[in-house]
Amino acid sequence: MNIALDLSAAFDMLRPDIIFELYKDQIPDGILRLLMDFLQNCNFFVSVGEARSNVIPVERGCPQGSVLGLVLFSLFVGKIMENLKCNFFVSYADDSYVGNSGKDLPQVISAVKSNILAHAEALRKIGMVVNEKKTEIIAFQRSGEHEKITIDLSADITLTCAETIRALGVTIDYKLNWLPHLQTVRNKIMRLLNGMKIIRKKILFNNHCRS
Repeated sequence: MNIALDLSAAFDMLRPDIIFELYKDQIPDGILRLLMDFLQNCNFFVSVGEARSNVIPVERGCPQGSVLGLVLFSLFVGKIMENLKCNFFVSYADDSYVGNSGKDLPQVISAVKSNILAHAEALRKIGMVVNEKKTEIIAFQRSGEHEKITIDLSADITLTCAETIRALGVTIDYKLNWLPHLQTVRNKIMRLLNGMKIIRKKILFNNHCRS
């Protein structure tokens, strides 16, 4: 059974002071301070035309699109695996997946619930905002119909196993079948082709009018 937690404004919540505390004994001091210079003493302002807002300091966050961005965010959330008891853990940027397996379904469900709560708590301790209501779970099985397994996290949050889940842009179904992903890719291609047909018609129409 696999868990995918939803993080709100993930890159914007990275805290340099926590990275420093987590890795001050593992990363050479010179490199660590270089990374702190990259993350700290940043400012921003908004300009519209000739108008410009006040300059405001940025106390947390990691520049998105930078070479270091993904690496630093992975370091930031990498320690959470120490709080989990799972069969596998995959993390890339703000996407992380935790998996438990076993033949005893109640035991697996119990382990998954514990991991969701531990995972969310570990992320909150480093300043991340976790949305349990958007958390997804999926139970992989070799055969049979999809089982609607539910996990009660609290009085108002109940998670139900999905038939498909998106992981790093790939649609995976509970039987690990590629058909749902191929269908998603096909639909995207068809939308692009339809858009290109409309553009082509407009270009041909404009050329005809000019001639």
